Amino acid sequence: MRFRDLPLIASAMAVTVGSLPGHAPRHESRSDRGGPGGRGAWTTIPLLAERRFHTARVLGDGRVLVAGGTDPAVRDRTIGLRTTEVYDPPQRRFVVGPALPDGRVWHSAVRLANSVLIAGGLPSLSSALLVDQTTFEVRSTSPMLVGRQMFTMVALLDGTALVFGGGGPGRSQAVELYDSERRVFERVGDALVSRFGCPATVLKDGRVLLTGGVSASKVTYNESLVDAELYDPSTKVFTRTGSMNHARTEHSATLLADGRVLVAGGHTDSAELYDPGRGTFRQISPLSVPRSDHAAVRLLDGRVLIIGGAAFVKDRDVILDSVELFDPTTETFSPAQPMNVKRQGHTASLLSGGDVLVVGGGPACSEGAQRPSCSRSRSSVSGARQERA
Repeated sequence: MRFRDLPLIASAMAVTVGSLPGHAPRHESRSDRGGPGGRGAWTTIPLLAERRFHTARVLGDGRVLVAGGTDPAVRDRTIGLRTTEVYDPPQRRFVVGPALPDGRVWHSAVRLANSVLIAGGLPSLSSALLVDQTTFEVRSTSPMLVGRQMFTMVALLDGTALVFGGGGPGRSQAVELYDSERRVFERVGDALVSRFGCPATVLKDGRVLLTGGVSASKVTYNESLVDAELYDPSTKVFTRTGSMNHARTEHSATLLADGRVLVAGGHTDSAELYDPGRGTFRQISPLSVPRSDHAAVRLLDGRVLIIGGAAFVKDRDVILDSVELFDPTTETFSPAQPMNVKRQGHTASLLSGGDVLVVGGGPACSEGAQRPSCSRSRSSVSGARQERA
């Protein structure tokens, strides 16, 4: 993981998935919305506030709740935003959401039955809160047992939420389960490996796959893990599964329609498929470029969109606007229409109509870099936002 001052882009983008090749349009759209070669089209929509390393969760009614993140005007990177905003797909705009009682960055959020659970964040917060999906009322819930940042929280099929990682040396193996009915976190044992920067994928049978990440005792991205493990909710026990072919962190792990998991990027251009039945990883054709801190989302037709991220070149991040499509039938990647903005540490959400909403992120600056994009003021960022809208 790299902790740097990162200027943000105050915009969101929605891709017209109906214009992607091989995808039957689910609604009428103008022909000029398709990109070159029919690879999709991006539309820029202004956010209300610049943010990065925030969370975005699709609500039951199709709206998207965006919460927290970092503010580029604040030099202290441990200070998160208290603001939230809500994206309304029919109106194609963001509106002000409820204020959080405290700022959050590098936190986690999951959608439960009637609310969104938001927990943790810098600096190793243990507090948690619930945002009602209908009224947007914000109320506190019981805290986690361990303060966490850059950790993983996923909603399980039974309505609970699994929490692991990001607790620091000696604590990141501790695993908790949030009971949404009793509104409490409970300790359910330890993971096999202490890690952070690790995605979690809920498999079709309800088990959870953990892949890669960085040991909690190390903070450099070049010491990524190759290990993978499975959590079984029925036994509340972690077991080893096959190791990946490449160590990786800040990667994506996306469940495919057939139950396999696509693992891609993570400071590498390699990709592999996990077979839950065999418990093995198999290397496949690579990405077009190495990626980390990218976003991945499975489309309605089963393909996976790999969006933005960063390539680490000569001790600096090169932020990407490129997008790739993975076809599970051919097991290959192909280029899609690039975004209008380069992004890293953004979020991507599949909307009910098939469009993909990409929120936040922006070009990164190496520590000590001297160039205009590393010192833009809030007003200049806002001006660029208005010009792009």
